[in-house]
Amino acid sequence: MRAARYKLFCPSLAIVVICITLLYRHIRPSRYSFQPRVKCVLISDTTTTPPIQYTDSTDLADPADTRIDIASLGLGPDLVYMFFLDRSNLAFYRTLKIWDDLVLIAERPEQCKGLELCLALQESFVYETLHDKVFKTLILLNQTFKGWNSISKLDDDVLLDIRTLRAVHPIHPLSYLGDFVTNVGDLGFPIKYATGPFYTMGRTVVQCLLEHQYDYYHLGSNAEDLVVGWVVSKFCKHEAFETNRYNLIWHKKFSGLNKVCILDAPVS
Repeated sequence: MRAARYKLFCPSLAIVVICITLLYRHIRPSRYSFQPRVKCVLISDTTTTPPIQYTDSTDLADPADTRIDIASLGLGPDLVYMFFLDRSNLAFYRTLKIWDDLVLIAERPEQCKGLELCLALQESFVYETLHDKVFKTLILLNQTFKGWNSISKLDDDVLLDIRTLRAVHPIHPLSYLGDFVTNVGDLGFPIKYATGPFYTMGRTVVQCLLEHQYDYYHLGSNAEDLVVGWVVSKFCKHEAFETNRYNLIWHKKFSGLNKVCILDAPVS
C-alpha cells in the first residue's frame, strides 16, 4: 500500500516541478531588458548646470510625467537623431536647416560638452553591436522627451532635404519612411527594409518596435536596419513610403549642378 502511494506521489511531484520551471521562465525578466541610468545632457556654451538624470519612462497622459516637452526646446514634433562620433563634422551640419531638429547621441558624456542638445548613452558600442545601440537610443529618446510624433535616424555621412521630404510626405504615427531594399542578408530569407543611412518611424511604429524587444534581439542579425525592418514588417501596423524616388537623400557623396560634396570621412 505504501509503495502504491509513492508511485502516485512521485509523478505528481514531477508535474509540479515542471510547472514551476515553466512559470519562472515565463515571468523572469529578459536579459535584454534595458532600464538605463543614462544622463540627459542638455548643455549650452553658457551653462554649467549638471546633467539631468532619467531612469524610467512614464505615459504621456500621466500628469506626473517629468519628461522634457520637445516644444520647450524649440524642436518640432519629428525628432531626428544622429550618432555623434569623434570623426563627425558638426561644423558642416550647423550650416544646414536640419541642425535645428537634430538630437546628437554620444557614447560618453564628455563628448556632449559645449553642444546645445546631446544625449549620452554612457556605454561603448562597436559596429557589430549597432543594433543594440539603435534600440537603446530609441528607449532613451522616449524616456527623455514627450510630445514627439516620429523619430528618424540620420548617419553622419548623409545629406538630407528634410523640409522638402516632410512637404512631399507628411509624417504620421504609422509612417515608415526610407530608401527600401530587399535583402536576404545572413538570415536565409528575404526582408524588405529601409536602409540605415536614414529612415523614419512614426510614434505608433516606434512603440510597437520597443514592445517587440525579444524578437528584435533574437532575430540573429546585427544589421540594425534589417532587424528594424523585419520587426516592423512582421509585427507592426505601418505605411511604408519610398524616399529615394524624390532624390532627397544623399549618402557619402552629393553631386548636383555645379556642386560636389564628399560626405564620408576619409579612411585613416
